[in-house]
Amino acid sequence: MLDLPSRKAREFPAFRLEMEAETIGVLRDRQGRVRGLRYRQGGEEHRLRAVASIAADGRHSGLRGEIGTGLRTLGSPIDVLWFRLDRREDEPTELRGTIGRGGGLVAINRGDYWQVAFLVRKGTDEEIEATGLPAFRERVASVAAWTADRLDQLRTWDDVKLLSVTVERLRQWAVPGLLAIGDAAHTMSPLGGVGVNLAISDAVAAANLLAPDLLRAQADPDRFEKVLNPAILDRVQQRRQWPTMLTQRIQVLGQNRVIAFTETPPGRSLLPPAPALALLRGPIARMLPRVFVYGIRPERVAG
Repeated sequence: MLDLPSRKAREFPAFRLEMEAETIGVLRDRQGRVRGLRYRQGGEEHRLRAVASIAADGRHSGLRGEIGTGLRTLGSPIDVLWFRLDRREDEPTELRGTIGRGGGLVAINRGDYWQVAFLVRKGTDEEIEATGLPAFRERVASVAAWTADRLDQLRTWDDVKLLSVTVERLRQWAVPGLLAIGDAAHTMSPLGGVGVNLAISDAVAAANLLAPDLLRAQADPDRFEKVLNPAILDRVQQRRQWPTMLTQRIQVLGQNRVIAFTETPPGRSLLPPAPALALLRGPIARMLPRVFVYGIRPERVAG
């Protein structure tokens, strides 16, 4: 995924890609505005001056603190235990998903292996580990029987990685000279696999909204002060905030239903009530995949 934009960007003479470089802070002018970044590469500290910097460094962003406006946390009832299982050539190529008593499982095709996400109630990872790896293998197999003959590939708990799920967003995405997008601005649940979709939409919106002013500033350095006006960068949040908020709300509601479903007591039907089942089989349900793929507010690169 990352190779595609980097290859395309190399067509522009001003593009420069620094690999194995870690952002460690920002540069500020006398008014406290961000005027670039400090980064470490090869054991040395470097400075990169810029009129506008974009924080796209994920859910553990080191630049969120530089924006310093705090987070709005929506909460999440689930965590995810990640692991790999071998994939056979004769198996399906599409995404595989199952929900049952004891958890939910999503398997992503990575060619010669399945990247498996096992959904459990938040904060129960230590309890699960305490019951032992054989019990965990049995739990996974009870939810997705097709995994049973390969779960011995989980030899130790080192083969299972915990993703602590959070659904949160910055109250303000930008300060003069610095804008956060993607998971740096709004951490998504893995439910629906839409995190990268929203991040790409943010990036496209940022390009469409900021490029004209940045190009004018490049041609006329006196316009740099205007570009540093926070109202310029705020345009991105104004456009992208409501689709992000709505998507997060849908994810939180979905997570609550999924975890309740996995904890259905024995003897009770796992099927949802008849009205809910009708909705799941109706036109609204058929529209949901398209909404999650393209987003609630689709973005397209301006011509």
